[in-house]
Parts: sequence; structure tokens; C-alpha cells
Amino acid sequence: MKHSVKQYALALYEVTADQKKATIPDLVKNFLNLLIKNNDLAKLNDIIKAFTDTWQKANGQLSAQLITKQPVTAEVLKNITAYVKTQTDCQNIDWQQSTDPTILGGLLIKYRDQVIDGTIKNNLLRLKDKLVN
Repeated sequence: MKHSVKQYALALYEVTADQKKATIPDLVKNFLNLLIKNNDLAKLNDIIKAFTDTWQKANGQLSAQLITKQPVTAEVLKNITAYVKTQTDCQNIDWQQSTDPTILGGLLIKYRDQVIDGTIKNNLLRLKDKLVN
């Protein structure tokens, strides 16, 4: 039977969740052997990403990207963080901030499988679609 990336990630999380740090390497080694046995080693990168998401959700944490034209102030980041917390139920957000000079204004937020496009370009395109339709 073939297993999905999410099934593997959840299984790995459940096996390692309450274990002592010293036992984790052996558990991971056994997990990797299982992937090899099932001929699913090619899924490893996706499994790691799904495992990370699962672990972060379970621990109230989130890694997110914030992309803007120019760096944001601490107050703006505080407001964005408050908004994302309401959308995700996560209490700790690890921001990776970057700037993109091609953005006219606004911001782009990426986390898990979500993209919040609050750029001026996207808002203008949505307005255009509403006016045309």
C-alpha cells in the first residue's frame, strides 16, 4: 500500500512527539529505512516539510514569509503578526522578511500552503476584474 506524504509526516510526528532527545536518531533511522523499503525515499523533502508543518501546528508555532517593497516598521509587523495569529491560532510566528523592488506597494505573506497577496498590483487586478465583469 502506498502512503501519502502527509501520512508519513504524521506517523513520524506521532512516533517522535513524546520521546527523549537521545532516542530520536534511532527513530529517524528506522523511518528512513521504512522509506527505502517502500521505495518512497524520493518523497523525503516533502515529508520533512509536512512534518515541520505538523510539529509547528501542534506547538503553536509558524514560519512565515513577509515580502514588501521596503522594510516594515516594528509597529506594522506587530499588526501583521496579530492578524496572522487570528488566521492560524499560532502564538509564535517566526518571520522571514525580505524586500522586492518589483512590488509597487502593499505586502505578500506566505505561510504553510497559504498566500495572502495584499500587493497594490493584485488589488488593481481584482478591481479591473470587477469592473470588466
